[in-house]
Amino acid sequence: ILHHRNNSDWKGNSPQQHALNQALKEPLIRDAEWIAHIDVDEFVNIRTGNGTLNDFFAAAPEATNIAMTWRLFGHNGVTAMSD
Repeated sequence: ILHHRNNSDWKGNSPQQHALNQALKEPLIRDAEWIAHIDVDEFVNIRTGNGTLNDFFAAAPEATNIAMTWRLFGHNGVTAMSD
């Protein structure tokens, strides 16, 4: 299930932090077992079990939060949009 929240009136240090602060007020987020705070161009690379979230959770059953390090990948020579 996806719900869009307008964040065009953000205030503070960053639009991401403002959106997270607003989300933390919602019961669905407060009551969630897990949430992922990522941009749409970010991906989770799981390197345990079969690479699924369930395998990841099983590998860290006591975790209450998990920090993931980002990696910058190049453009692979793609410099313009094409079909």
